Amino acid sequence: MLVAPQVLIQVTLPLLVEIGLRAEGRHMDICRTLCWVMGLSGTTDPLVVVNEKKTWEEALEYCREHHDDLASVASETEMMLIQRELRKHNTTEHVWIGLHFLSRDWLWVDGQEMDYEAWGEGGKPLCPHPKMKCGALQVTGGSLSVWEAHDCEERRNFICY
Repeated sequence: MLVAPQVLIQVTLPLLVEIGLRAEGRHMDICRTLCWVMGLSGTTDPLVVVNEKKTWEEALEYCREHHDDLASVASETEMMLIQRELRKHNTTEHVWIGLHFLSRDWLWVDGQEMDYEAWGEGGKPLCPHPKMKCGALQVTGGSLSVWEAHDCEERRNFICY
């Protein structure tokens, strides 16, 4: 049985801060996220792995139409939550995330700060090829859970929240 949302938030907000999730500026419902992190049954996962292959732009449009946005990975904790969700699905080798190169820098489409980075061996591309301006998370093979720049026209599965 779930407690009233206001009690849940009062009781678990220190947990939220302790594990490193940043509540401010997020589009996700905090209570729903807390329930999901704590593994309470009967909750809706804030992360949705979409097993349709779309270009990065199509994935962004889909997420904004059916959910909130393409997922950002703004902390190590969020990376772990995404990894946990991805293990439940059979996806493409890389999945689109809300990372895009605009105006000389990589940015999250939902406005999150780039405080956490998980670039692969080559590091963050400072001047990517014009087609390689969309970020994807590696799911299988090679180095798992690293970000890489990819051609925005490639068709991949993706993660919404």
